[in-house]
Amino acid sequence: EISIPSTITSIGQKKFNGCSASIAYSFAYTKGQELSGIFEYLTSSTKGNIHDNRTINISASSNYGGDPRNLCDFNDLSSNSAWSNDEEEATLLFDFKLKRVKLTNYTLHTTDSGCHPMSWVVECSNNLNDWFTRDERNNEVIMNKNNFCHTFKCQRQSNEFYRYVRIRTTCESWDDDFYYYFEISAVEFFGCLKINWKINASIIKLSSYSPYSNSFFNKNIHLSMTKIK
Repeated sequence: EISIPSTITSIGQKKFNGCSASIAYSFAYTKGQELSGIFEYLTSSTKGNIHDNRTINISASSNYGGDPRNLCDFNDLSSNSAWSNDEEEATLLFDFKLKRVKLTNYTLHTTDSGCHPMSWVVECSNNLNDWFTRDERNNEVIMNKNNFCHTFKCQRQSNEFYRYVRIRTTCESWDDDFYYYFEISAVEFFGCLKINWKINASIIKLSSYSPYSNSFFNKNIHLSMTKIK
């Protein structure tokens, strides 16, 4: 959809230039395609690690081993390319910057160690202050496996789009010594990704704009759009 200031009653090419538009891309989860979602699409589109090329930002409250940037790189899923913490209620934060995400499903991939995720919460926010829980898992036995990939459906579905997604640990891992390691080698998200575009008007003829009906008469529009990173 195209965003037009409500104060404009007639529009020419110059006034239309620079208006914003957004397109929502859908990434529905398909069984057997656990790592073919939003991150895979962004990686393919930008031809590189999406944290390194600043498409998104991934940060963690602590890093015991590895780097959170590894979680969006699916070329190596071993413990050599993992992230882990060693603190109670550690957090893993995904910042989509100018993009927005509507989360429906997500994938976690375990490593070949024994420090597998047991319990956690997935939350979304637009301001880092107000967090909305989308999924909460407790004692997930299915994750107590080496080199295992599983996709979870968010228990609380929403039509809202958010800038930030946070994974927060809520107890120790499945490790026998009850360490708080939350060791994973990949994360993938599914749902919708909203990308903003800047409109470039080449030929526009618009007249008799009615703010009451929100429509134009005698319209002849030729537009191109540039993706806003």
